[in-house]
Amino acid sequence: MPINPKYLAKFYAGNYYHIYNRSHSQKQMFLYQDNYTFFLQLLKKYLSDYVDFFAYCLLPNHFHLFVKVKETMRHDEDINKTISNQFKKMFIAYVNAFNTTYNMHGGMFETPFRRKLIDDDSYFSSLVYYIHCNPRIIT
Repeated sequence: MPINPKYLAKFYAGNYYHIYNRSHSQKQMFLYQDNYTFFLQLLKKYLSDYVDFFAYCLLPNHFHLFVKVKETMRHDEDINKTISNQFKKMFIAYVNAFNTTYNMHGGMFETPFRRKLIDDDSYFSSLVYYIHCNPRIIT
C-alpha cells in the first residue's frame, strides 16, 4: 500500500518536522541504556550540522524527533537529499553496530522513514506534548 505523501515531506531550510520511524515487526531496537545513548550520539554526529533538535522520544521499538532544518543550509544544494542521506547513514551506522554487538543480521528500520511538515501552530504545540507524553509507564 502506498504511503501518503504527507508522511514523506521534503526537507527545506527553516521548516519544522516531525520525524519518526519504527522497527520491523515491532522488534526492539533499544535493548539497553547504552543503545539509547549510542543512538543519540549518532543523531548528533550525522545530523546536528543540518537540523536543530527540539524534542525527542526513544522507545524500545520506535522513536519520534521534533526538528527544524537549519537556516544556514545552502539553498544551492539539494537540502532534501542531503538530510535524507544523513538519516540513511545514521540508520546504517546504528544497525551495523547493533548487529555486530548482538550477533544479529539484517535490517531494523522500516523504510522510508516518516517525516511530516509542521505547518501550523496547533500541530507545533501538540507535537511537543505528544513526544513528551508518548512513553507510558506500564504497571
